[in-house]
Amino acid sequence: MNQQNANKSFSNTDHSESTWSRPRLNDITLKITDGAHSSPPSVVVSEGYPMYSVKNMTETGFEREQPRYIGKDDYNQLIQQGCKPKINDVLIAKDGSVLKYSFVIKNEFNGVLLSSIAIIRPDINTLHPEYLAQYFKKERVRKYIARALTTGSGVPRIVLKDFRSLRIPLPPLPEQKKIAEILSTWDEAIQKQEQIIAAKEKLKKGLMQQLLTGKKRFPGFEGDWKEVKLKEIFHIARGGSPRPIKSYITEDANGVNWIKIGDTKSTSKYIYSTQEKIKPSGVKKSLLVKPGDFILSNSMSFGRPYIMKTEGCIHDGWLLLRLKGELSTDFMYYLLGSDNMANKFKSKAAGSTVKNLNIKLVETVKVKVPSFEEQNRISNILSNLDQELEYMIKSRDKLIDQKKGLMQQLLTGKIRVNT
Repeated sequence: MNQQNANKSFSNTDHSESTWSRPRLNDITLKITDGAHSSPPSVVVSEGYPMYSVKNMTETGFEREQPRYIGKDDYNQLIQQGCKPKINDVLIAKDGSVLKYSFVIKNEFNGVLLSSIAIIRPDINTLHPEYLAQYFKKERVRKYIARALTTGSGVPRIVLKDFRSLRIPLPPLPEQKKIAEILSTWDEAIQKQEQIIAAKEKLKKGLMQQLLTGKKRFPGFEGDWKEVKLKEIFHIARGGSPRPIKSYITEDANGVNWIKIGDTKSTSKYIYSTQEKIKPSGVKKSLLVKPGDFILSNSMSFGRPYIMKTEGCIHDGWLLLRLKGELSTDFMYYLLGSDNMANKFKSKAAGSTVKNLNIKLVETVKVKVPSFEEQNRISNILSNLDQELEYMIKSRDKLIDQKKGLMQQLLTGKIRVNT
């Protein structure tokens, strides 16, 4: 079913879910359990039978990370304990990222599960597996379960005893199937768009490796690139925090932007605004950065560059890099954000318990820089790819929003479907 045909499946009638029954989950399932609560002692590295945890889950299956492996005897023992799902079982993330993932086992499953994943076996005469998986993807359902049916102050965990009593709005089985088909259509479109994005990101990464190292040159550009230390092309300084910081936070319109990691996104190139501001009196105890400056996180997930599009102050978890001479800001953004540069930063920070970058370490990192004209040519190519990626991501996000709207209508009975 394509999206156009999915739209034709909607009924003109508008009903409330109050016309549906709301049985407890335990009454419409054959089994609700989780996987093994501890790893068998004979865990091996590269052979045996796979054992999956929530870390291995994605939206559609187990692909994110390599599973661990166990021997045949341990595998058979865990099967006897009910840790191996069957076709039509619904799996959900039970621990940590509660309900972040939920999907149906559609083929014979080779592997067993750890306790971070719950196994729900629907009574298929009453409950359609894909309908249940889609219901668990509903944002309001996730929030309710995370708030009311979980425990643990550190790592939240669904309490299966309480979870079994969760009431599910249940339309007739043919309608459940139709709802699942419609929502799966949007899932397929989203997944296809994500595959396109992943392919474009792979292309960009390969081009960056070629273009930013001089392995691939454009016609008309010759000669060796100049090797320099970062301190030769950047003024480098560390941020600072006025203390106690709470005394300097202000909502006054004359406040100065206070830049934190929460003001960034993993795909962001620029920082345009901040969530918080500090009093002007705090500026002298911090470090003021200006539009065009680079800032780098200097601890934990360090080294990710951002270009300032506004003025603000940075705390001591940031480093300022301000260009000294005639260099392309865009080229330097891609160079600083490349895998090659990340490896250099990691090498410099190696050896300490908490890896971090200080000014002296960053100053000594060496880079090769082409002419200004070649910098612009390279950055133009990569910027065009970024623009394409931005459009693709917006298209994917639009599909996600459309699906959320449909879920709100279909999974509450506000809109019924033709069966």
